[in-house]
Amino acid sequence: MWRYLPSLPAADRTILRISSSADADAGTLTVSSAGVITLINTVDSSTVACSGAVSAATWFWVGITHVIDDAAGSWELKLDPGSGTTETCGSLTSKDTLPTNVARWRVGVGVSATFDAHLDDFFILSDQYPDKNWKVALVS
Repeated sequence: MWRYLPSLPAADRTILRISSSADADAGTLTVSSAGVITLINTVDSSTVACSGAVSAATWFWVGITHVIDDAAGSWELKLDPGSGTTETCGSLTSKDTLPTNVARWRVGVGVSATFDAHLDDFFILSDQYPDKNWKVALVS
């Protein structure tokens, strides 16, 4: 997904929540006041963070690969901070990534506090269900 933050948040903010239909989080993506993007497997609180940071007033791309499983699941995080170069930030493997059933990808701030953030070209692609792949292109 492509994101644009007119300014960085004063404190860590969730910009994506992946959760079950019962609202149990499987993972969250956060941005810090320093522009560091971090993926958190909320089932066991393990994390992977990007070494590059995003800047305010710059479009950046974040890619997440999520293999859903209750014991052998995984996450991979990639980032292009707006430089045109994609960094593979890291991965988490052999994880429980399935709190019950993943049903919601909540894009936005995801908490009661707010800050400006723009979004464009959000894709969900499935190897298992290719007929259910979709793209949402939003303009803010």
